[in-house]
Amino acid sequence: MGLAPTTVQIEVRDERELIEALGAGAEAVRLDNMTPERAAECVKIARGMRPDCVMEISGGIMLENVHTYAKARADFPSSGMLTHSAPAANLSLLVDGVEET
Repeated sequence: MGLAPTTVQIEVRDERELIEALGAGAEAVRLDNMTPERAAECVKIARGMRPDCVMEISGGIMLENVHTYAKARADFPSSGMLTHSAPAANLSLLVDGVEET
């Protein structure tokens, strides 16, 4: 299961936004900052309205709790933990000139 190149994913914070997104034809939904129990309820709602909708859970997902979130039966979890704690790199690019082609 994956997203088509032109699929728009809608991020929702609660059941009302989920129902609105699905009613508008969302093909993919990200459940953001929900408890595992609330996420499971939203997945159940989404599967009832649009069984083919790709469901992602994000916000607060860590190695310590990903198993609990997996029980919500979304298609995949998403964790920003790797990028949130990574040190920043100071990169720059100097361009001397641009040639016309």
